[in-house]
Amino acid sequence: MIIDPRTGTLQLSDEAIVSANTTRAALSGDWEPWLFDQQNMPSGYRLVMDKLYQGQQGYLIIMFDSAGRGQVSRWLLTIDSLLDKKQSKPEGKMTAHARTWFKEFSGVRLPLSAPWGALDAAYDPHNMSTYISCSYVAID
Repeated sequence: MIIDPRTGTLQLSDEAIVSANTTRAALSGDWEPWLFDQQNMPSGYRLVMDKLYQGQQGYLIIMFDSAGRGQVSRWLLTIDSLLDKKQSKPEGKMTAHARTWFKEFSGVRLPLSAPWGALDAAYDPHNMSTYISCSYVAID
């Protein structure tokens, strides 16, 4: 995995390259519609990767902006060991584990903030899942 801290570009494989400039038209490979808007149109896509990290499956979810530019506004990255685990506070054992995993995997220490956006670990209490979350700043 390569992440460029200067641009926020994430590259997991030849088909999984995501940046603030990525559009729906640029997606190739096994991306599947994952999130849907009120008109039941895909607003996000998921890519499942076998053996992303130490034999674990990885999941990359990308969401597109709602302003009609068709560019990625946010992505989430996780692995099996970060799913279905309970954490009682927004900051805890699972977010610490996610930051450690991401540092080992990418060499990038979190949290990271730059002119392109922000990158950090986040816990979703409703799904009991921890993700690496990237939010891009909208550029017109």
